Amino acid sequence: MLILRANLSAMKKITFLFFLVLFFVAVNGQNKTAYDETFITCFYPVSQITSQEKWDQLVAQLSKTEGIEKLKSIFKPEQGRGQLILLIKASSGNRENKKEFDLSQIKSIIIQLGMLPEDPEIKEGKHI
Repeated sequence: MLILRANLSAMKKITFLFFLVLFFVAVNGQNKTAYDETFITCFYPVSQITSQEKWDQLVAQLSKTEGIEKLKSIFKPEQGRGQLILLIKASSGNRENKKEFDLSQIKSIIIQLGMLPEDPEIKEGKHI
């Protein structure tokens, strides 16, 4: 009789722990689907840069662009070349209001400032 009561008590504890773990897994899964962010890192080479001022203008404009979370720039004035390293929020929002970042925005800004965009290298995740 004592063994049966001990087994019932242990089973109640195990059942309680099982449901507790199940609850936390379910809550965590709901939080991820409610607001999902995806990041990419874009390494964007640029050539035909005529001056430091033009480069600074490009960096300033891209810094204000929605979706670009972080920006690093490398400029080599003697070569007229530079590279942008951009951390981009590729997609954000929930399923109904999901927004995707359009990489052509970056290319457009580079061209508008009279520089030549080259082929970017895209890596998923945060690499800055």
